[in-house]
Amino acid sequence: AFKSKDDLASDKVSDLQAQSTDGNVKLVWNKPLKNLDGSASVDIANFNIYSKKFKPMQFPDVERIDLTYNQKRITVTDANCLVKIPCEFVLEGLEKGQIYNIAVAAADKNLNQYTDNADIKQVAVS
Repeated sequence: AFKSKDDLASDKVSDLQAQSTDGNVKLVWNKPLKNLDGSASVDIANFNIYSKKFKPMQFPDVERIDLTYNQKRITVTDANCLVKIPCEFVLEGLEKGQIYNIAVAAADKNLNQYTDNADIKQVAVS
């Protein structure tokens, strides 16, 4: 049987919150319910967490996720939201006293993802 190629990415995660404690940042978010074309997003398997130190010359409203970001891929199970919501994950090993830009993007089992509309949070690591 012919299988169509899945190259459709999920929409952005919603309600991303970032809270710093003791050099770590606890992230909480909701996984997307829809793909970019409006169809139901049913095959989210991973999340990519993007982080980088904030430089004062950057403006969050024009900031885009690019290769200067560190990327950490976690599974839906790692984020503890295979069946429940919201998703959450503690990002460790950040430098205290620094401000980071952090974003989360959903990826399906074929690793399709879309980051251009991702919400980027700024968090001061304490």
